[in-house]
Amino acid sequence: MKLIFNYDGENRGIIADVFVRVGPNQSNCYKAGEQCVGEIIFKESNFRYTKFKTWLPRECANIIISTLKKYENTTYIVRVFNEFGRKLGPMKEVKENFNSALIREIKEQKLKITNSEPIFSL
Repeated sequence: MKLIFNYDGENRGIIADVFVRVGPNQSNCYKAGEQCVGEIIFKESNFRYTKFKTWLPRECANIIISTLKKYENTTYIVRVFNEFGRKLGPMKEVKENFNSALIREIKEQKLKITNSEPIFSL
């Protein structure tokens, strides 16, 4: 499994098997504990997907890596689209904190990836 983080349309030429999108809940009336949303979409299996809502971006990271852990022995290319801005409610540096949480989850859950570090294009 190879992880690629996309920002501003970088790495367009790489075709992915799994797409991960996270960001702020843009609904006008979301419940407490649902300010972050995400989805994991698998290209095969007729675009099977998982949707989730969480309170904190780091919970998104945990769900993503827990889900990908089931497929770690595949040759999947996974593209992660981080749509968080700098602020979310009272939290600051949300985009960077999510990235850090994802790296931490990769290490804690010992996710096997083929690239030595996930590819970030800033």
